Amino acid sequence: MYEADGMDPISLRVNNGAASANVWPSAAVSSSTSSPASSCDLGDGAWEEEPAWPLYETDACPLARETSKCSKYGRPDKGFAKLRWKLHERVSPSGNGDAEGVSRTGSCSGGIPKVTRANLCERVANRRIAFVGDSLSQNMFESLACMAYAFEGMPIVKLNSLRDRIYYWPKCNFTLGILFHQFLSHVAWNKIHVSDGGTIHVDQPAKGWMDQSANFDTFVINSGLWWTTSQLGFYNITLAPPYTHTDILTAYHAALNSTLSAFREEAFAGKRVIVTTTMPSHKDANQSCPSTLPIHPSNSAGLEDVRARPIQERNVILTEAVQHSIVEQKRRSRKDGSTGTGMQQQQGMVGARISLLDMHNVTLSRQDGHPGRYTPGSHPDCIHYCLPGVPDSWNELLLWRLEAEGG
Repeated sequence: MYEADGMDPISLRVNNGAASANVWPSAAVSSSTSSPASSCDLGDGAWEEEPAWPLYETDACPLARETSKCSKYGRPDKGFAKLRWKLHERVSPSGNGDAEGVSRTGSCSGGIPKVTRANLCERVANRRIAFVGDSLSQNMFESLACMAYAFEGMPIVKLNSLRDRIYYWPKCNFTLGILFHQFLSHVAWNKIHVSDGGTIHVDQPAKGWMDQSANFDTFVINSGLWWTTSQLGFYNITLAPPYTHTDILTAYHAALNSTLSAFREEAFAGKRVIVTTTMPSHKDANQSCPSTLPIHPSNSAGLEDVRARPIQERNVILTEAVQHSIVEQKRRSRKDGSTGTGMQQQQGMVGARISLLDMHNVTLSRQDGHPGRYTPGSHPDCIHYCLPGVPDSWNELLLWRLEAEGG
């Protein structure tokens, strides 16, 4: 039960001397979507050593929670922070391609741009990005916040509450927020503290983050960690009828649909919603994750072992629910747009643009990325990820997606 610490407010073996960098190809087959960037298969890549990484040090970043500061809590290796996701360059079978004979089609052209001190401010300029969801959303939020802090200094703190934080960097006109609502839906809590229990109403998006939505133009949605019988039972949380603990994943699907339906309202026209897949956990049979290296794809048994674990099978179901919800909302949005006026009819839809960003497959081999026992908590953390580390590549993928689709 590690999610509760997600509500706390803010208060290497690499290369081993070899001549070439370690390369850790993807454990995935495909992670493309139906978006304009669908021709780019994010899973067709590798984790490669990046000389310029890490981009920041969490010990020097006051915007990160203690739970992600693995080095501070004794992790001796540093390689997990130096691996960056890079797309493969594929030679066209027909001989077509660029001057080097490399086929780069669609929005993949040129690969994923690196985040640097020189370009971050320009890339986030005039953006207002909110991460909405659970503590993996916080993980990704703090990665981007620490990048901005390292390059642009301390932000203006617009909000710093128990659940939500909003920062603003005036030089870049960049607003970044985390709206911590782990169920996305409204929860009628019995009392103030989460352990007192409550009831989830999956047909109602959480008022807390909806009230803040006018302050943002891009929403990155991640949920799923809390949608288990053990989590709900531990915190005495029930589901409003007709759902029960026996059909939690059905309730999760309904909650996601309700959330995405809210974004189809005309008030969200011109805004972006990117739904991420649930990031993988690498907890083993001993409830630990001691590995200091990624799973190499040549280790097929190791990859299959990770895929076969119950938590990973559940994540596949969650991903399918996300994909189904996005397709359904796009279908409904286009139907609504056909009866709209002006620009709505031209675009064929109303409300926000909704797309999927599959980072589960990209991350599947990164068993080395978790805090494990290097955390202030009393149990190994095999759910969240160290900072700096894997979430930095998630954010490069996010910024690339926004830029590739003109968002």
